[in-house]
Amino acid sequence: MFAVIANGMQAVCKTQRKLDSILAVYPYPKFCRCSTEEEARKWLAANARAPYDPSFKKYGDTAKSGYAVVEYYIWDNTIYYNVYTGSIGFIKVFPDDGVKIDARPELLKIKVSGVRVNDLSISSHCVAIRRILKILGNIIDIDITVPDISVYLAAAKYTGKNHFIRGLQRDIADRLGGVSFTVSEKRGEYGQV
Repeated sequence: MFAVIANGMQAVCKTQRKLDSILAVYPYPKFCRCSTEEEARKWLAANARAPYDPSFKKYGDTAKSGYAVVEYYIWDNTIYYNVYTGSIGFIKVFPDDGVKIDARPELLKIKVSGVRVNDLSISSHCVAIRRILKILGNIIDIDITVPDISVYLAAAKYTGKNHFIRGLQRDIADRLGGVSFTVSEKRGEYGQV
């Protein structure tokens, strides 16, 4: 018997198979082998996580005003970005190879093609965030809208050795401008450039 807790759920599993299915689906799970259901319930009560809210805003160190809001989408080995600049004013960025930019007064639509990314991989989300930080430069404050709490947790709390995640953490730490995260599991349609 196992007690398992993850972002947004907690359960008592009577079989290894049920535990494995939960571990495969939920981000950042924690579990414990227990001999009785009462022991499992006590472990769950002692290790309860705060209520899971799938949307929180501007967690980080951007300014109260004067920042760009970035949302991104990964689809078919392409990264699409919408950079809202209404709070900071018009900014000019210069494209690299494989980067197309549609600059408007309060919006930059950016398309990065030719990258090997997968929307289901946290490492790919780290690649997408690192790419937009590089495109926008290291001076302006940026609030990045991520599609899942696990992407935020990887960027802010991860202590392992994955070089994609550690590279993102280094890029954020080395920036002059601040970076904050907004978690929103309800995002708009894919942008096109």
